[in-house]
Amino acid sequence: MDKVLFLTGLAVLLVTLLGWGFKHLPKERWQMLAVVPLKKHNDNSWLGANLTYYGFFIATSQLLALMLLLVLLHAANISIEGAVLSIIAVLLFSLPAARLV
Repeated sequence: MDKVLFLTGLAVLLVTLLGWGFKHLPKERWQMLAVVPLKKHNDNSWLGANLTYYGFFIATSQLLALMLLLVLLHAANISIEGAVLSIIAVLLFSLPAARLV
């Protein structure tokens, strides 16, 4: 019963977040989170890097997915050390590859 309650609660939370995201995130207000200045030009203009809400939500979702993976692996009696080691090994290859894509 606890498993069903956990999965139902998780499903309700994720469906609610997806519904909110599909409704609100395409609007203009939700495009840019911040701009980080990188370099000042001679004419007093700046070169900056845009940080988007999309990128923030992707990074946050990846972190929450890894935390959920660790919780579920622990519940399945799989060693946390081995899980963390495998996660690090995957991230060592996938993060540089993501920059190329």
